Amino acid sequence: MFYSSRVHGNTNPGKTSALTLLLSLIFLCLTGFILPLSANNEREVIITFQAEAEASFYQIEWLTIPSPTWENPDKGSGVAEVIFESPIKKNLPRIYRYFRIRSALQPGLYGQWSQVYEIKSNMTREIAPREKVKTWLNQFITDGEPPSTRYFLKGNTLEIFGDSESDAIRYRLNKQKEVDYTEPLKFEKNGYYEIESNITDSNGRVNRRKIGFYVDTVKPVGLALIYPPFYYYIDQLVLGEQSTIQFKATDNPPGQAAAFYAVYKKGQPVNFKPYTKPLIAKDLVENSEEGVWLVYYAEDLVGNQSPVKAIGFLIDRKAPRVQLSGNSKSVSFEIEELSIPVKMRVRSADGSLLESRTVKNKDSITLPVNAEIIDFTDHLNNTVTFKKSGENWSN
Repeated sequence: MFYSSRVHGNTNPGKTSALTLLLSLIFLCLTGFILPLSANNEREVIITFQAEAEASFYQIEWLTIPSPTWENPDKGSGVAEVIFESPIKKNLPRIYRYFRIRSALQPGLYGQWSQVYEIKSNMTREIAPREKVKTWLNQFITDGEPPSTRYFLKGNTLEIFGDSESDAIRYRLNKQKEVDYTEPLKFEKNGYYEIESNITDSNGRVNRRKIGFYVDTVKPVGLALIYPPFYYYIDQLVLGEQSTIQFKATDNPPGQAAAFYAVYKKGQPVNFKPYTKPLIAKDLVENSEEGVWLVYYAEDLVGNQSPVKAIGFLIDRKAPRVQLSGNSKSVSFEIEELSIPVKMRVRSADGSLLESRTVKNKDSITLPVNAEIIDFTDHLNNTVTFKKSGENWSN
């Protein structure tokens, strides 16, 4: 299976001088970016995944894989294909929409970064359920010459480091005036920020870098949704075998949170797992006479979690408990409490419906002349059927 991505950029060589084009081809040969690379090429590449198309990274994941094949674009189209011969075994959070590549010339020596590519087809089939994303950003940016720049973001606090404590650090936040960096930066408001750092070492060498990042301390909201059939007996929620339970995670911005749930059993460890599809009540436990408890919470991409909540219910697997007495003309019945009220249907021998009504405990009714079958169905669609045998009724 091939995993591809389309890249948009200036791929028209007609805009480049002959000398520049020749030098570029020589450089591409040296760095391993000549088109196309062989599928058997064992040279490795490094890929960074990022949320933004520009050189502003929310979080970077590093991955080393065999080189991909670069297909020649149509002349002047500005579109190229990057094709990977095998799946990239990496769980990628959905926030990653772009990536870039550079090739390894030899251990520890790499070519230049490619331009930024937008992911058009999944680079992994293992996105959902996604892996838990670290709550911090630890990004190293080095261009081969000291000093280097390192950022550390946790919660709403950002730290900037150089190579040594003697490095002088200045920064500019969101294009404001540049100031000295003296202590970690704390952000009171959630949102997107850009920061430019300027690090000078003791030898006067300067490293200027710009990154973008998000601060998000808002907890998502976890919801449990119960779908019919169900009913309440006093204050107890009662579900049928086919009732479904869904969990929902809401966050701002939307689509960046996931729900997790577990079946709680007293005295046993609670093992949460990602919610991926509706739960059917009958599949939760084999014996639910003592009830079922589900615990759940929501978590967003940066690790903010909602409080753990619980929901409890009974699963009614039994048909209505009805005691029926009478003859071919009239019947009376007693219905146990958990099954009331119920729907009664009177049918003929061929199944035709003669009468339908909601009945309660100790009701009595007069039957149609040709009544042969009586069904009692509760709110959970559980049904018990009585058939006439002579002057009596049996189920």
